[in-house]
Amino acid sequence: MTMTNFLLLATVFLSCGGASANLFHQTATPTVEPPTVATPTAEPSMEPSMEPASSKFIKFDVAMLDGTDSKEGSFIVQTRPDWAPIGVARVEELTLVQFWDRCRIYRVTEKFAQFGINGDPDYQHHMHTHLHDDKVRHTNARGVVTFANEGPTSRTTQLFINLQDNRLMDDMGYSPVGEVVRYVLR
Repeated sequence: MTMTNFLLLATVFLSCGGASANLFHQTATPTVEPPTVATPTAEPSMEPSMEPASSKFIKFDVAMLDGTDSKEGSFIVQTRPDWAPIGVARVEELTLVQFWDRCRIYRVTEKFAQFGINGDPDYQHHMHTHLHDDKVRHTNARGVVTFANEGPTSRTTQLFINLQDNRLMDDMGYSPVGEVVRYVLR
């Protein structure tokens, strides 16, 4: 199954399921506060691409891909602080406070899959902080994760995964924060 097909299946996840995410180093167990779901561990076979020293892995568990409890999956994002240090710090902060636990993949097109609006409106409002922009140091290629924005200094909590080469977004200020290094459908 391709990443595009996996994420298209996740559209059912809009109104049916939930997700969780945990931050971990490849060789360590998570250092996150106890989550509301099972704590993942690093998978020893994971091969990061040119891992910078401060890079981390975030595993997103996705539930109810077919509208029932029978189909679930996960994807792992490797953060890249060498690409966007401000954006990566925000993604890791949101992971540590379990922001992603009540988020849905709410928009999937042929170009990208978008998520990052929390199901609790009060919590979403509390976490809605605008970030300063990072310089674009890497292109928006397929599999790269980037903050959505509405212009300068408008990044907040919404991320998208590029499902195709979106290099035109580079000149528009979309600075990638990481890349999907693994996805699994169960």
